[in-house]
Amino acid sequence: MLVLNEIILCADNKKDVDDIKADYLKGLTFKYVNQMTEVLQLALLK
Repeated sequence: MLVLNEIILCADNKKDVDDIKADYLKGLTFKYVNQMTEVLQLALLK
């Protein structure tokens, strides 16, 4: 089974995630990016 716990989102979405009740976000880590190159670094170049 694949478990996802790191989520990459556009930095503009941070305000929406901040509105979500903390109980629903337990165990999740959010990475906020402004450019596609940041996504590539996070997702592919670990």
